[in-house]
Amino acid sequence: MVKAYWNIGKSIIGEQNGNEKADHGTGLLKEFSKQMTQDFGKGFTVASLRNMRQFYLTFPNGYALRSELSWMYYRLLM
Repeated sequence: MVKAYWNIGKSIIGEQNGNEKADHGTGLLKEFSKQMTQDFGKGFTVASLRNMRQFYLTFPNGYALRSELSWMYYRLLM
């Protein structure tokens, strides 16, 4: 799941054209939240997506992620 959350964060930044913050960022997160909740169920609130975006920004090198570490651990590090 850690790698999936990292990829979601990467996708969000990609939709924002690489900007950490975009003018339409909040609206974009609301739309992503609505669509992902429909497609995959619970767990994709705006706050969660904001955390996933921050996760990607904090750890931009996906190869450095460790599968032994949980999402909660990475959130504590952020």
